[in-house]
Amino acid sequence: LQLYYTCTLVDGQVVEAVQAPQKPMEVKLNGVLSGWKTILPLMRKNETIKAYLPAAYGYGGQQHGQVPPNSILIYELTLVDILD
Repeated sequence: LQLYYTCTLVDGQVVEAVQAPQKPMEVKLNGVLSGWKTILPLMRKNETIKAYLPAAYGYGGQQHGQVPPNSILIYELTLVDILD
Protein backbone atom coordinates (compact mmCIF):
# COMPACT_ATOMS: atom_id res chain seq x y z
CA LEU A 1 0.00 0.00 0.00
CA GLN A 2 1.12 3.56 -0.65
CA LEU A 3 -0.20 6.26 1.61
CA TYR A 4 0.17 9.74 2.98
CA TYR A 5 -0.64 10.45 6.60
CA THR A 6 -0.48 12.96 9.41
CA CYS A 7 -0.53 11.87 13.05
CA THR A 8 -1.50 14.36 15.74
CA LEU A 9 -2.05 14.12 19.45
CA VAL A 10 -5.32 15.33 21.01
CA ASP A 11 -3.63 18.67 21.82
CA GLY A 12 -3.06 19.22 18.07
CA GLN A 13 0.70 18.56 18.09
CA VAL A 14 1.80 16.90 14.83
CA VAL A 15 4.11 14.02 15.75
CA GLU A 16 4.51 12.20 12.42
CA ALA A 17 3.71 13.01 8.81
CA VAL A 18 4.36 11.91 5.25
CA GLN A 19 2.66 14.30 2.82
CA ALA A 20 2.98 15.39 -0.82
CA PRO A 21 5.27 16.39 -2.43
CA GLN A 22 7.16 13.63 -0.59
CA LYS A 23 7.02 10.14 -2.02
CA PRO A 24 4.12 8.19 -0.44
CA MET A 25 5.02 5.79 2.35
CA GLU A 26 4.92 2.13 1.30
CA VAL A 27 3.67 -0.35 3.89
CA LYS A 28 2.44 -3.91 4.19
CA LEU A 29 -0.52 -4.65 6.46
CA ASN A 30 1.52 -7.01 8.63
CA GLY A 31 3.93 -4.18 9.50
CA VAL A 32 1.58 -1.44 10.72
CA LEU A 33 -0.23 -0.47 13.93
CA SER A 34 -3.19 -2.66 14.83
CA GLY A 35 -5.52 0.30 14.28
CA TRP A 36 -4.23 0.67 10.73
CA LYS A 37 -4.71 -3.08 10.15
CA THR A 38 -8.40 -2.54 10.85
CA ILE A 39 -8.81 0.68 8.86
CA LEU A 40 -6.70 0.27 5.71
CA PRO A 41 -8.54 -2.76 4.25
CA LEU A 42 -11.77 -0.73 4.36
CA MET A 43 -10.35 2.15 2.34
CA ARG A 44 -10.53 2.75 -1.40
CA LYS A 45 -7.76 4.11 -3.60
CA ASN A 46 -7.46 7.92 -3.27
CA GLU A 47 -9.76 7.98 -0.24
CA THR A 48 -8.87 10.19 2.74
CA ILE A 49 -10.17 9.49 6.23
CA LYS A 50 -9.66 10.76 9.77
CA ALA A 51 -9.27 8.05 12.39
CA TYR A 52 -9.01 8.30 16.17
CA LEU A 53 -6.96 5.44 17.61
CA PRO A 54 -7.10 4.69 21.33
CA ALA A 55 -3.72 3.78 22.83
CA ALA A 56 -4.46 0.05 22.59
CA TYR A 57 -4.62 0.38 18.77
CA GLY A 58 -1.59 2.66 18.57
CA TYR A 59 1.60 2.41 20.60
CA GLY A 60 -0.01 1.42 23.90
CA GLY A 61 2.09 2.14 26.96
CA GLN A 62 5.28 2.57 24.93
CA GLN A 63 6.98 5.89 24.18
CA HIS A 64 7.39 6.20 20.38
CA GLY A 65 9.41 9.21 19.25
CA GLN A 66 7.36 12.27 20.24
CA VAL A 67 4.34 10.12 21.14
CA PRO A 68 3.97 9.76 24.93
CA PRO A 69 2.82 6.43 26.41
CA ASN A 70 -0.95 5.75 26.38
CA SER A 71 -1.68 8.45 23.80
CA ILE A 72 -4.80 8.71 21.68
CA LEU A 73 -3.61 9.21 18.09
CA ILE A 74 -5.50 11.13 15.43
CA TYR A 75 -4.57 10.06 11.91
CA GLU A 76 -5.51 11.60 8.61
CA LEU A 77 -4.80 8.84 6.10
CA THR A 78 -4.88 8.98 2.30
CA LEU A 79 -4.61 5.68 0.47
CA VAL A 80 -2.68 6.66 -2.66
CA ASP A 81 -2.38 3.24 -4.28
CA ILE A 82 -2.83 -0.47 -3.67
CA LEU A 83 0.23 -2.40 -4.75
CA ASP A 84 0.46 -6.11 -5.49
